[in-house]
Amino acid sequence: MTLLQRFTGSLLLAGGIVGCGDQLEAPSGPDAELAPAVATAAVYTQVVVGGVHTCALASNGLTYCWGAGAAIGGGSVFQSSTPVRVVRNLRFVQISAGSEHTCGVTADNRAYCWGENFLGQIGDGTHENSRSAPVLVAGGHRFRQVRAGGHHTCAIDLDGKLFCWGDNLRGELGVGDLADRLVPTRVLGGLTVQRVIAGYEHNCAVTAAGKGYCWGRNLEGELGNNSTVSRPRPVPVSGGLSFKQIVAGSQHTCAVTTASKAYCWGAASDYNNGELGTGGFVGSLVPVAVAGTRQWRQVNAGYFHTCGVTLANVAFCWGFNFYGQNGDGTNTGTESPTRVVGNIPFLGIAVGVYDPSPFATSFIAIHTCGITTDGRVFCWGGNADGQFGIGTRNSSWTPVEALPPT
Repeated sequence: MTLLQRFTGSLLLAGGIVGCGDQLEAPSGPDAELAPAVATAAVYTQVVVGGVHTCALASNGLTYCWGAGAAIGGGSVFQSSTPVRVVRNLRFVQISAGSEHTCGVTADNRAYCWGENFLGQIGDGTHENSRSAPVLVAGGHRFRQVRAGGHHTCAIDLDGKLFCWGDNLRGELGVGDLADRLVPTRVLGGLTVQRVIAGYEHNCAVTAAGKGYCWGRNLEGELGNNSTVSRPRPVPVSGGLSFKQIVAGSQHTCAVTTASKAYCWGAASDYNNGELGTGGFVGSLVPVAVAGTRQWRQVNAGYFHTCGVTLANVAFCWGFNFYGQNGDGTNTGTESPTRVVGNIPFLGIAVGVYDPSPFATSFIAIHTCGITTDGRVFCWGGNADGQFGIGTRNSSWTPVEALPPT
């Protein structure tokens, strides 16, 4: 299959998603949680990427978003190419961006969400209307981590128990059936976990012992259990690897082991774009090593592309690259890690996904952002809706710096 055929296939798949609420990742992906040194002026400490929006947490605890849609949390503001402070001035310690919604956890372990809510992904007990300002998630739970997915959300409470809510088309809520939930509902299996990540229609979690579990859509092998049967409750990832991080993308999943090695799996379809990073356009139903001998701090799986940062703070991307979202100065995809240009010292990378939001001006808007060791945010790829936060809608195949928090 040629690159042109792969791109055409990607567009066709995205069109199907738009029509039926089907796939893609939230992208959200594991948000860069390592905080840079705090300077006198506010700097960014975390960046997360959604469909056509980006959000960043500042060192003063305030959250800033830019791009398009209610997910930027601007109240009456639904599009901005410059950072907008999320209304209500809540002080978050962790945030996460989904396809069309955003969530965060405050210092007192309360979860709030905002953005689109047509499938109950906000978690306030309704599935009506979008929320352009943060809304408290129902149920009185105390969470230490929240992850926004495609059209659903998952979270971990203070005891390590898993909860999910929102869309459940492929069993991504992990509750044993395919019925949506409008409030946090306990994931089956009794797992106690340290990390959870919400993909577009599948999720994964890591236990304290480093064991990986995934659930939801599995049509391309994204659960990593050597099958293509979707599962409405967590199943263990095959291979016996010990993980410190797992990230769920659109049709693939990636992870970093406790030995700092990167593995990916899934993408076992005609739409494979090299997002597994193994050096070929071939999917896998079980974890396979990413090409090279690098040691990785973090990886992030998106819409047919993947990015990561090594222990030496060097960023690499691979896979689908039509919009320049791999940041290598081209729009040609690669099937193995390719260095992001600019010699910028990154702590973490957040990758974006397509977005069917009615606020979006572009049919597909794929972008990538990274946070540096000194608290700056850079973005690259598609910027038709201002998701770079640079004051314009000019796209770029190389990193450009977002405006700082004010």
